[in-house]
Amino acid sequence: MAHTAAVVTLEEVSILTLLLSPAADSPGPPAWVVLVGGVPGAGKTTAIARVSGELPLVDALDPEAFRDRMRRRLPEGTDYAAYRPLVHTLHALRVLLVLLRGPVPGRTLVVHDPATRPRRRRLFAWLARRRGWDPVLVYVDVPRALAETGQVLRGRVVDPASFAGHWARWEALRCEVTGAPDALDGAQWSEVVLTDRDGAAPALRRFVAASRPSPTREVQLATSDRGT
Repeated sequence: MAHTAAVVTLEEVSILTLLLSPAADSPGPPAWVVLVGGVPGAGKTTAIARVSGELPLVDALDPEAFRDRMRRRLPEGTDYAAYRPLVHTLHALRVLLVLLRGPVPGRTLVVHDPATRPRRRRLFAWLARRRGWDPVLVYVDVPRALAETGQVLRGRVVDPASFAGHWARWEALRCEVTGAPDALDGAQWSEVVLTDRDGAAPALRRFVAASRPSPTREVQLATSDRGT
């Protein structure tokens, strides 16, 4: 008897697909994970810090936290460029671990990332959905001059060649973001929001509010418990 070998490509079956089983559906409000994107200096960290400082139901993942810890432990005056790769690696690992853990009911996860690299962005959205999150993308769109000024004010100026790459990818990406709703990444995102610097924090607050359990549902559950 002749046997025909089946050819399976990596696009059809990936190692991650085999290793990660889908998370079980859970009732209640959406479990948002908000990826805050934009070029360096756009104002991502400022918006995330403002909202996480105001609202207790936000889990914020920002490389700024690792940068501050390492800066305090290194000799004074150490150039950030010397340990930037380690900061970004630690941040990426932490994001991966939290995504794999899955959502915490009633809480919103907010993640800092430029989100201008297609493969990294698509992997984030795919993994988030696989683990039970509703992924949302909020892009902070600012003029180039304002982003460059933002880098100076924060005290961390990106290498000009690196920033030119970020900006070129963002200019191409902006066309997709402002196009059809499902144009970006094959509709892997539950919602894609394009906002300016002033609108970034309000956009994040909206998703945090949407993650809160419904007061009506809480009352109904309490009433049901008393009746049993």
